[in-house]
Amino acid sequence: KLNTINTCWRKIKNMEKKYFSVKETAEQLGLSENTIRMWCSLKKIPFMKVGRTVRFTQEQIDSIATPVKTVTY
Repeated sequence: KLNTINTCWRKIKNMEKKYFSVKETAEQLGLSENTIRMWCSLKKIPFMKVGRTVRFTQEQIDSIATPVKTVTY
């Protein structure tokens, strides 16, 4: 199992996209790490699991930060 996790990490490091941790994502969005973790557990935001860690792409972070348009009647 550890070998599989190490293989996943090597693949991520070799990819062009940058993957952000919960801490980095929280800092970018101005939220707490606990909020990000809670939203992940409730599946309110897009994320990836790599082994036991949660990672985010910049596109996923941008989709969280983009406000949804509201329609007023």
